Amino acid sequence: MSRKRGINKGAIFLDADDRYPFRRLLRTAFRDHGIALHAFVLMDNHFHLLVTPDAVRSLLRAMGWVGQSYVQAFNLGHRR
Repeated sequence: MSRKRGINKGAIFLDADDRYPFRRLLRTAFRDHGIALHAFVLMDNHFHLLVTPDAVRSLLRAMGWVGQSYVQAFNLGHRR
């Protein structure tokens, strides 16, 4: 299981429009890195993923890419 919180437990999803690009990024990263996603929950300030990676480091690489890509999209969308 993987879990990630916002800085100082702050919100990482401000509205429903933030969740869609995050889910799209997860789908792309997991497909490209051979990770099976079994379940997920997106809370306002964190998320939970139940996953099975094919390789030891694939989850690390996938989530690094998702995190960097999502932060850029979030900051652009919220003019930060």
